[in-house]
Amino acid sequence: MYAPDVPIIRRDGHRWMESFLVILDRRGCPKACPYCTAEITDWPKGDDRLERLPPMLDELHEAGTRFEWLTISGNGEPSLYPVGVLRQLRESLDAHPELFVDRRFQSSGELFFRPDAFEIFHDYVMELTRVHVDPDEDMRILRYRRDHTKTETYAGAQIGLNHVLLRSTFGTLLDDLERYRDEIGGRLQSLTLKILNVDTRADERTRTGRVQSEQSRWIQEHALLGEDADRVIERVSTRFAVKREYDPVLDRVVWDLGNEVPLILVTKRERYGRLHVVFHEGRLIDYALREIPINDLR
Repeated sequence: MYAPDVPIIRRDGHRWMESFLVILDRRGCPKACPYCTAEITDWPKGDDRLERLPPMLDELHEAGTRFEWLTISGNGEPSLYPVGVLRQLRESLDAHPELFVDRRFQSSGELFFRPDAFEIFHDYVMELTRVHVDPDEDMRILRYRRDHTKTETYAGAQIGLNHVLLRSTFGTLLDDLERYRDEIGGRLQSLTLKILNVDTRADERTRTGRVQSEQSRWIQEHALLGEDADRVIERVSTRFAVKREYDPVLDRVVWDLGNEVPLILVTKRERYGRLHVVFHEGRLIDYALREIPINDLR
């Protein structure tokens, strides 16, 4: 096994993993997030080698591997890729619909300003990350200029929302969650409370425990961390009913936000991404950049 802490889950004769991510390489981003994960991770930069994706999907099918969801993401904004490349990517993934239960496209919001790219993935859930329920304040903190929530494409999209937990908004968290639910309405498919990672590089901390990068310093100063998970659970449980108690395999708690929308917290008590498989630069790897042999996914 490529990592000894990866749980083995079998359902209906298949090996189940939580997520299959296609992480495209850097193409820029209209945001300048102060905690930018692309800036504080060690993902290599180079050729996407998307021609290797179809045979790998064939192998995953033969191995009997299945995934709860597919996510198209990037070390930057994936919708900035040429439309032809995005269309070919969609066609490759459509060749194996049996592999994935749900499908998501992770965007900074730029996708909604690119109708040709949006149309290719219009039936995917659009995964967005916010730090503030107020669009103007979100734009100020994440330093972007165009409000995607006012576009026609956004108004017609199914949304999977990530809300970054900050110290400054913890006091209004419950009201903010209800506001997201009510404003997005029936298009909201899920809302995930996001705890940011500080030490995403092996050399991130010095011997004194101080964090070196400006992104990690911002996270330490402004964000709730893994050590705050218990008080987040306690706070959220005062208003929303727990649907699934803490699951150590998936490392998450799930509440009912209302309107049958799951409210999810991944606590970071376990190594994050244990059940995630990443296609990046023609290889299957995990978040620690370890190569994943197909046989380990049987």
